Amino acid sequence: YTLLLMANSFVINAKLRGATLPYPGLKAFEPVAALTNSPQAVAVNASAPWRSFKEWVDAVKAKPDTISYASFGPASAQHIAAEMLVRAADLRMTYVPYPGGAPAVNAVLAGHVQTVLANVNEIQAHADAGKLRFLAVTSPQRLAALPQVPTVAESGVPGYNVVIWYGVLTTGGTPKPIVDILNAGFVQALKSPEIKQQLTGIGLDPVGNSSVEFSALVRSEILRWSQVIKRSDIKAE
Repeated sequence: YTLLLMANSFVINAKLRGATLPYPGLKAFEPVAALTNSPQAVAVNASAPWRSFKEWVDAVKAKPDTISYASFGPASAQHIAAEMLVRAADLRMTYVPYPGGAPAVNAVLAGHVQTVLANVNEIQAHADAGKLRFLAVTSPQRLAALPQVPTVAESGVPGYNVVIWYGVLTTGGTPKPIVDILNAGFVQALKSPEIKQQLTGIGLDPVGNSSVEFSALVRSEILRWSQVIKRSDIKAE
């Protein structure tokens, strides 16, 4: 059987590329299991005057379009997550795209851009070194590894919840007993202490749910991300 490891970009492509996709969308696949979540974070240079997420929001609102944010390139999951935040918090900012999370973080380190939204593990080492400051994480709960960093939701934007997730799909029409066997294998693997340690060590939270739950997640995420793409007029590039 053929398996596909995919992330949020799968549902983003379903909206952005639509009829141009070389396959009939979700119908071509059978969801097997969600594997991990990758929390994102909002961070600034340690020399920035904002000590909290609220202070940063107040500064952005005081001077619309003058404070910029860096993130992965246009139509990426991080870009759309940032647009979700901008809209949810009623902010006006300048988006500066970069070819990856690490280059975006480097731009904030160098002072070219004031804010970054990126994977926690891309920011962590620089925060530990005192070069960047975490303002908030985008997950629904605080992270065990960063208990002192509040969530966006508890910092004044209730309901905000964005994580980059990874999961496994197989070919559409695969018999359910086979999907169940595959699902059980992945779920069992994710319970392994060794695998858990390796995943959490690179900033990933193990999930491991049923194929039915993962299918429901994929469908709900297609709707959710599609709405933001439409409102923000995000185009595939």
